[in-house]
Amino acid sequence: MKQLFTLFILGFTLSVNAQTDYSKMSESEIMISVCGSYGNASTLGKEPVEELKKFILKFRGLPQDYKPWEKIVIDFLNEYGEILICPKADTTALFDNEQFYKRAVSSYQFEIFYDLLTDDEYPVELNMIQMRNGKPETLLDFIKKRIDKGVSGELERELYSLIADLQELGAKYAHELEDKKKGF
Repeated sequence: MKQLFTLFILGFTLSVNAQTDYSKMSESEIMISVCGSYGNASTLGKEPVEELKKFILKFRGLPQDYKPWEKIVIDFLNEYGEILICPKADTTALFDNEQFYKRAVSSYQFEIFYDLLTDDEYPVELNMIQMRNGKPETLLDFIKKRIDKGVSGELERELYSLIADLQELGAKYAHELEDKKKGF
């Protein structure tokens, strides 16, 4: 079943990418295409960030060699970050629906964080809140839940390192954002 769903997402992504008029894509088509282009890249032997870049440049109507592509991709991720909720496609997902960055963590595809989001020149919105069981959850909360669920020692070290790196980029836990609103 998992493989069938993955093939469906891949097929849908390829058919959407074959469209010529990206301006008419629905939010769900955008979501599936972004999640699919990044998430399925490794399965296809491709670089996830490169596949994401290709889709976003095509979506924006720009040539594949456009510079500075990083700004275009980050602006896109900041603009659509709230709706980029990836459906559960495999057993690595912690939850059925995960925000794009959370899905990258679930699938152990950290390239997005180190190859793209660490550029100080282009600020990234990392504090998007997704409600989970009635409680706000940020990317950092999600990573901590991933660790608490139980991971290998090596992965735990990688995830704590990722938390530290993301905090340097301004990422916060949900309670920190709430404290800031309250003036603490």
